[in-house]
Amino acid sequence: INAEYMGTLSECLFFFAMLRNDWNWEPPPILHDLVRLLEANPAAPLAAYVDAISLEELHLPLPALRRSGCIVDILVAQTPDFTVALWFLPPGMGLPLHDHPGMHVLFRLLYGDLNYRSYSTCSSISSPATAGHPINARTAVDEVLAAPAASLHIAPGTGDIHTLHAKTECVFLDVMTPSYGPERPCSYYRATGSSDCLQLHRVPACKADCVT
Repeated sequence: INAEYMGTLSECLFFFAMLRNDWNWEPPPILHDLVRLLEANPAAPLAAYVDAISLEELHLPLPALRRSGCIVDILVAQTPDFTVALWFLPPGMGLPLHDHPGMHVLFRLLYGDLNYRSYSTCSSISSPATAGHPINARTAVDEVLAAPAASLHIAPGTGDIHTLHAKTECVFLDVMTPSYGPERPCSYYRATGSSDCLQLHRVPACKADCVT
């Protein structure tokens, strides 16, 4: 995916800081309850709870998000053990091919349609691909998701490298355990080969320094 669409992450986050001041948006009770469940047990099975969340309950200021003109990452809560975030994607924008090393992720599309493609690795990505040593992988999911969609569970070695591209305006929820950190950085990839026999080559972070 071309990174030109993305603006800069600092611009997006600065816009959201203004948005929270101007619109006084705060995470609603259903997200506070989700955070409390994660604080009690980051490994708790939460798919049913996440699938019950609706866009309407979030009271997001969509007009203000649209005016940003870029992808907006709304960080709800983050500890070393978990991250909860909402993402807004304008039409035609998306996130490049990236990984979730050693992580479990619940991805839930709440609004809009997007192209979603993920890869399952044939070996651990705890040590990301290096120059000349790509990761062998196969396509796990390659489809158009339409909201409201059931959450997708990303696990180590199973769909843990993915990319997505908004066909329409989109909002999605990410619940990640554990969080990214210095010992668990996000890496980006370029895929070559066929869907049954892929090589994922590590590439520098995208122009926008965008991470999920």
